[in-house]
Amino acid sequence: MESSVVCANESPRSCILTGAVAVFATTAPAVGGDTAQLVVKALWMANVVKQPVQEGVFRLTLLREQGGWRVIRTETLMIS
Repeated sequence: MESSVVCANESPRSCILTGAVAVFATTAPAVGGDTAQLVVKALWMANVVKQPVQEGVFRLTLLREQGGWRVIRTETLMIS
């Protein structure tokens, strides 16, 4: 995931995502009964000069329904 970020120097201002406007990675879901939790890490290009590549970590809680899963809760764990 971090290999998608290219920086010209140490400054966050010089960084860009290559080949995408957003990149996502997830943990394996922890399933318990009809619910599951997983963590999503995201990198995306933002319209922010000081730090064009933003990063966030989110926890999703899913509910098993007929034919699939539905997100019923989201938590923001970190945004930078």
